[in-house]
Amino acid sequence: SLEEGDPEEGEVVLARWYEDGWYFRGKIVGKKEERFVVEDNWGQTEEIERKHILCNEKDNDKVLRPGYHVIGLHPDYSFSYAPAKIVSYSKQWFYTLLFYDKTEVGEI
Repeated sequence: SLEEGDPEEGEVVLARWYEDGWYFRGKIVGKKEERFVVEDNWGQTEEIERKHILCNEKDNDKVLRPGYHVIGLHPDYSFSYAPAKIVSYSKQWFYTLLFYDKTEVGEI
């Protein structure tokens, strides 16, 4: 059964794939016991724990500031999201991110 804050079937999420540890966009296609079945853009599915799934609406209530850690679209890897730290932001809400591998990206 679904609990409050759980993703719903058909919802698009970011999910951490166990094979490589990267986050990818995917769609919830079911639930098996305590794991959600997520299908990526290529039709591959994986059962993923809730703690490794980010939901756009349900996990979107945080104010982001420099020093906070986030998951961002990595500029060197197509369709791959990775851990990063917010270095700065402007009044127009553009962020500069420093990724785990020291890649820095501005104007996100």
